[in-house]
Amino acid sequence: MMNRKNPYRGHIAILAANILFGLNFAFAKNVGGDYISPEAFALVRIGLAALLFWMLAPFFPQGKLSVNDYVRLFIAGLFGATINVYSFLKGIVYTSPVDSSIIMTLVPLTVLLLSALFLNEGITVAKLGGIILGAVGAIVLIAYSGTVDLSGDHVAGNLICLGCVLSYSLYLIIIKPLTEKMHPLAVMRWVFLFGFIQTAPFFGKSLIQTNWAVMPADTILSVAYVVIAATFFTYLLTSISLNSLRASTVSMYNYIQPVVATMAAILIGQDEFNIIKLLAAGLVFSGVYLVIRTGKGNKKLDVTS
Repeated sequence: MMNRKNPYRGHIAILAANILFGLNFAFAKNVGGDYISPEAFALVRIGLAALLFWMLAPFFPQGKLSVNDYVRLFIAGLFGATINVYSFLKGIVYTSPVDSSIIMTLVPLTVLLLSALFLNEGITVAKLGGIILGAVGAIVLIAYSGTVDLSGDHVAGNLICLGCVLSYSLYLIIIKPLTEKMHPLAVMRWVFLFGFIQTAPFFGKSLIQTNWAVMPADTILSVAYVVIAATFFTYLLTSISLNSLRASTVSMYNYIQPVVATMAAILIGQDEFNIIKLLAAGLVFSGVYLVIRTGKGNKKLDVTS
C-alpha cells in the first residue's frame, strides 16, 4: 500500500529534485564533450553516485529481498541509470538545453499512460487537463527563452533525448513497487550498482583516456554538480517521493525544470523577464496543482480496456 501518512514530504522531495535538475541542463551542457566524452561522463556519474549511496548503506536497513526484487532492481538500473544517464549526456552534446527541455515535457504524459497500463492508476479529467496545461506553459516558457533548432546534429540529439524520456518514464514505473517496501537509499544503491556494472565494460576505456589535468575548473565544478546534486540527491529525493505519491504525480513535477532553468538564466543575465514568461510559469504551476489534487469527485477516463 502507498504510504499516505505524509504526502507533503513526497511533494517537497520531488519539488526539490526538479529544482536541482532544472539547473542541470546548463551544467551538463557546460561540460559538453570537449574534455570528457559522454561515455566517460556517464560512467563517472553512475559510478560516483553508486559509491555515495553505498557509503551510506550501513546506516539504513535494506530488508529481505527476493529474486524478483533483484531482477526488478537490475532492470531499473538499466533504464534509470544506464540508458537514462547516458542518453541525456549524449543527447545534450548535440542539441541545446532549450530543445532537451521541450522533449523532457513528454515525461508526464508518457508516465501517465504507462501508469494506467501497468500500475492501474486512474486517469482523471483534472489530471489530464493539468498535464496539458503544464505542457503548454512549459513549451511557451521555453519558446520565449531561445530558438528551437531542428537542423543537422540537433535532430540526432533530440532523438537521443527522446530515448532518455522513454527510459526515465519506464524507470519510474519499474521502481514504484520497490519504493513502497524498501528504504529509498536501499533502492538507489542497488539501482546504481547495477548501472555501474552494466556501463563499466563499455565505457571504462573512455574514462581511462580522459585527461583530467587539462580540464578547466568550471568544467570540473559542473561535473561535480551533475554527480552530487543532479544525480545523488535528485534520484534519492525522487525515490522518497514515490513512497507516498503516484508515479504520474511525481513525473508532473518535470514541468518545474524549464521554470527553474529560465529563472536561473534571468538571474545570471542570460535571459530577460517579461509578462509572457510570468503567464507561462502560471500555467505550469496551475497544471501541477490540478494533477496533485486528490478530490474523489474527479471523473476517470478508462484507457485500460
